[in-house]
Amino acid sequence: MQHVEAYLEYRRVVGDDDGGKLFTPEEYEAYKKTHAGSERAAARLFVTWCPRDLSAECKAIGPETPCFCGHRYKAHKTEFKLEELSSEIPKLPCRERGCGCDAFTFVPALGGMQHVRCRCKHTTEDHNHQCGNTACTRQGCKCKKFSSGYRCPNCGCEARDHVTHVETRTQREARGLPTGPSPESSSVHYRALGGLTSHSSLLPDSQRADLRALGGGPPSLEGTPASEEEVMAEYERRYQARLKAEKAASRRGIRR
Repeated sequence: MQHVEAYLEYRRVVGDDDGGKLFTPEEYEAYKKTHAGSERAAARLFVTWCPRDLSAECKAIGPETPCFCGHRYKAHKTEFKLEELSSEIPKLPCRERGCGCDAFTFVPALGGMQHVRCRCKHTTEDHNHQCGNTACTRQGCKCKKFSSGYRCPNCGCEARDHVTHVETRTQREARGLPTGPSPESSSVHYRALGGLTSHSSLLPDSQRADLRALGGGPPSLEGTPASEEEVMAEYERRYQARLKAEKAASRRGIRR
C-alpha cells in the first residue's frame, strides 16, 4: 500500500513529464527542486466553472475533470512560466495526439462521465471541440453551437450562462479567494490542480458556505496557518459532522 501511495504522489507531482519512463530517485528529487517548487506555485492557474458574472464557483476543476473534448484537465497544457502570464491568460489546449481542442472547457455530467446533451439532442462527441467552433458534425444537423438546457444546481443558471474561468494567483487573491499553499511554503506543489485549494473545493459554493457556518474559515494551529493536509482533514471532519446532523434530523422528522 505504501508503494501505491508513493506512486500516486509521484504522478501528482510529475504528471507525464517523465516521458513514460519513471525517474530514478535522484532524478525525482532533482525534478521536485526545479519544477515543483515556488515557481510552479507562483505561475499556477486556477480554473473554475462559474456564472459569467463570477458571482459563484459552481465547480472547481481538478486533474481528473473531463473537458468538452473528452480528455481530462491533466491532459491539457497547464504548466506555464510566470512571464508567459503577464500579458494574457492562455487557453489551456489539449495535449492528446489528434485532439483539436484548443481550450479546456468544462461541460457538466449527468452521473459518471456522461456529459449533458446539446439542445440538438446530440452529445459532445458529435460536436467540434475548438473554442470558437462547437457546431454539430452529425449529418443533417443544423446546430451551429453546443448549448445545453442543463440548469446548475448550485446557482440555478443554465449551463450556457456559465464560463470556464481561468485566472492567475494574483487575480484570485485580488478577489479575496483562497489559493492554497503560497509559493514561499516548503510544500511540493502538484501539477494541474486547477481550482482545487482544499478538500472543500470539491463542493459547490452553497455547501462550502455550510462548512464555513459550522466553524468559520480554514483552521489554524496556535496562530500559525495550518498545512494543506490539516485544512483538508478539518474540512472533512466538519463535512461528516454536517452529514451526521442531517441524518439525525431526518430520523426525528425535522426538515432542514
